[in-house]
Amino acid sequence: MLQRFAFIARYSRTHFALWFLLGIALASRLPLLSLSLGEVDSGNFYNAIKYGYDITNFRPHAPGYPLYVFIGWSLNAVIKDPLLSLTLLSALTGSLIVIPFYFLLRDLTGRRLAFFGGLLFMVNPLQWSFSEAALADVPSAFFVMLAAWLTYRGRRSNSAFLTSCLVMSLAVGVRQANVCLILLLAFPVVYRYLTIKEIPIRLVASGAALFFIVSALWFLPAVFIGTGGFAEYFWAVQNQWSNAVTASDISNLKSPWFLNLFYRLERFFLGYQLLYSWTGSDTKTAGSLLLATPWLFGFALFIAGFRARNPGHVFLALWLFTLLYPVLSIHFLPRYGLAHIPPFVIACLLGYHYLFSRLRFHPRKFEVLSIGGLGTVFLLYAVKHQLPVNSFEVNPPSIEWYVGVLVVLAGLAFFIGQRRAVGYQSRHVERCGADGWFSTSPVVSTCPAVLVIFLALLVIPFGLLGYDLASIAHRSISPSQRLVTMVETTYDPSKITVCWDNQTHSLFEASESNIVPVGLRDVGELYEAYEAGQALLVSDRCQWFEDLDDNIGLTEIAHFEGVSPLWSKAPSIRLYITSTFDSTYGK
Repeated sequence: MLQRFAFIARYSRTHFALWFLLGIALASRLPLLSLSLGEVDSGNFYNAIKYGYDITNFRPHAPGYPLYVFIGWSLNAVIKDPLLSLTLLSALTGSLIVIPFYFLLRDLTGRRLAFFGGLLFMVNPLQWSFSEAALADVPSAFFVMLAAWLTYRGRRSNSAFLTSCLVMSLAVGVRQANVCLILLLAFPVVYRYLTIKEIPIRLVASGAALFFIVSALWFLPAVFIGTGGFAEYFWAVQNQWSNAVTASDISNLKSPWFLNLFYRLERFFLGYQLLYSWTGSDTKTAGSLLLATPWLFGFALFIAGFRARNPGHVFLALWLFTLLYPVLSIHFLPRYGLAHIPPFVIACLLGYHYLFSRLRFHPRKFEVLSIGGLGTVFLLYAVKHQLPVNSFEVNPPSIEWYVGVLVVLAGLAFFIGQRRAVGYQSRHVERCGADGWFSTSPVVSTCPAVLVIFLALLVIPFGLLGYDLASIAHRSISPSQRLVTMVETTYDPSKITVCWDNQTHSLFEASESNIVPVGLRDVGELYEAYEAGQALLVSDRCQWFEDLDDNIGLTEIAHFEGVSPLWSKAPSIRLYITSTFDSTYGK
């Protein structure tokens, strides 16, 4: 028993930084859980837990997310609150994701950079805000991150490779779009072939068998419980896929394919992966672009130092390459890229490690560089008012707070510069050599103090912005939910017909109101209701909105705007009523 406690104590001391990160993550996410359903997908998941798993009735929508729903259902069996169960699941997985992130970055660099990198990843505004929502994206990102770390370790460990196959199956079960990430499982196999000139056939066969057996455990219930058979399931998936592709802007572009490709890649990497992920909006203002500059520069450094013979380089590049699947195939939303934020952040961190490990520091130069870095961060804060997130009611602290922080950090930079800059150059060159930026030698865990300060400074602005957006996610109500509330409290359900508009139907069902949106296959059903004396309530998300407006006439009665990145699927929605409406239709 004493030996066991000694082991736990020793392990805790060794990984104190990791437990510190996990504690901060939990403390920052648990108090900010969203108090309402955000969008139609959240409603679908809510209804699946509350009313039963039924893909044909959008509980949830295809392809079914069976493992995510099962985990949410299991939590709800204890908590007895579907919304709290789903948001708590996001918060827990959004906190636990720092563990595999830390270990993967430690394997690539060392503990010190892993700690500050984990801290910076933890405050990512997009990841933080979606950790408060009743959506599958953050739990999906957790399983992907865990599978990725195990896959990288699997290049030298049979048990890690087999475990990665199991976890990857779970990742696909949580979110079926993760199927593109199966490509990562090829990395350990190719690595072994290139290093020992042998393909481990038995290991590959065992991993494949494990993957498909575990996949069957979540796939078969989705087919037979969710739809009633293979034919019905694949019809539901095909229908959902067709709607997604139809809604995709790439299907509407008339330019040549290579320009379409450029457009999609530019919008994702600059608009979503950089701007939206780190500022909360993809609007290219001066302030947002300036805040994205550290990431652009870091990623450029990574590309400049890329070595095809380095396994870490290749693994990250392969992970980022899998983004082509969702980017080019469906209507891409910022949250769809959450599982690909980790490799991007790691690549940027390694780029900066490459830069700072090759700089030559003198104490005076160190002080100038540190204070210059502080001034740069101050500039980032000064232009923060230009960010589009101000429309999200973001209120940064006073300028006096920033000045106080800068003074403290400047003093810290001066102290560390005096103590550590002298003699660093000789020690680093001796241990790291000429090409050791990806090395796992002891020097890597002894990063230059300026790099540590640089990363710490980045945590401040993005941490504040992340807190702002997470707070908004906690207290705000989505436009779709506000529309549903208005209709419920204003209109008599016996005298109106509410059209199924693709963004609110599940929210009506979740609210348990007497108003049930009509799921329609043909616009003729709406005309029949109108001719029968029913008032039509239609949103601008209705498939036949323009047709109804031309033939019947619609009058706008409400407009709801979103105030959070969480509502990017429906950032605004307008409610219309037939022009013949009179007050008798109200309650």
